Amino acid sequence: NPRAFGNNLFDLPDVSAVEVLRGPQGALYGLNTSGGAIKITSKKPSDTFGGSALVEVGNLNAFRSQVYLTGPIVKGLLDGSVAFTSRKRDGYVYNQTLNYWVENQDSQQARFKLRFTPTDRFEAIFAYTVLRDDADTQSVVPLNYGSGDPRVTYSPRRFNPSRDADT
Repeated sequence: NPRAFGNNLFDLPDVSAVEVLRGPQGALYGLNTSGGAIKITSKKPSDTFGGSALVEVGNLNAFRSQVYLTGPIVKGLLDGSVAFTSRKRDGYVYNQTLNYWVENQDSQQARFKLRFTPTDRFEAIFAYTVLRDDADTQSVVPLNYGSGDPRVTYSPRRFNPSRDADT
């Protein structure tokens, strides 16, 4: 299922497979896949309880957390799962013109799934994904014009590609 913001959803803890499909893949995945596609498949909700959790910390106040839970909602009929990831990190490039740090990371993403199996021969899966990205990036502006320091930028404008998306 192609998504316009799919490149951020690879970080969810429910990924079961990643395939690299050599191009062109336009017949299956749309017009803009002439160079190929990367297909990321997520796990189906399970009829047994399970899950995982991960916490990472690093420099620049980096923090990442992931949670995955799955299990039956109505035994033999309806299973569900939730996958969640949060990433935060302070900026590491200083904007000399506007006097603040840029290139920080701040995103949350989640995928909710329901698996309906009324018979052995029928299965329907409903998936809902949500992404909130509040990164403050200057990557569209050359970092070191005006300075030889690669961690200083002189961009005259604030660039914040905040986005909320769901499918």
